[in-house]
Amino acid sequence: MLSEAEILMEPAGPRLDAWVAEHVMGLTILGDAPVWEDHEEPVFMHVLSEKFRRPGQRVRSVYVNECCCAQWSQDTRDYLGGHGPTCLVAVAAYSSDLEAAWEVVEKVAVCSDFSLWREAEIHYANGAFDCAKWGACLANSPEAFATTAPLAISRAALLAVVAYSVTAAPATAPAT
Repeated sequence: MLSEAEILMEPAGPRLDAWVAEHVMGLTILGDAPVWEDHEEPVFMHVLSEKFRRPGQRVRSVYVNECCCAQWSQDTRDYLGGHGPTCLVAVAAYSSDLEAAWEVVEKVAVCSDFSLWREAEIHYANGAFDCAKWGACLANSPEAFATTAPLAISRAALLAVVAYSVTAAPATAPAT
């Protein structure tokens, strides 16, 4: 189980996105796969064949949106989890993309109050200073601060769902 400290210290990126996908959005993560972008959407993930990999290629967590393996022969199901290539969908960049982060807000705000605000600077009682610009909070869970709104939203949703047991709406796969 994730701790409050882990959530608040994790930077934006694929690992935080996978946590949000699993714990908040209710998706079942199969694992990580290399992806390449086409029109800013991950369109293809191949895990076994080195001929499709490029140096420095991004790796994202993936889940099955709709299993359509029946249309693939066993020989072509060499992708993650034994699925064909059209079954896999890369987890959205919840912690860095505002549109994806707003899907998180829509998911959790159904069951609880959600607040998002912008601050120029934050001074803590212990004398510490933080230049975070965005804050987010869900229900009675702690506030999460970050330099971007998507990161604050992701952290706040995780804090509420994982650390404070706020229930998110039932799991559904995002529309593709």
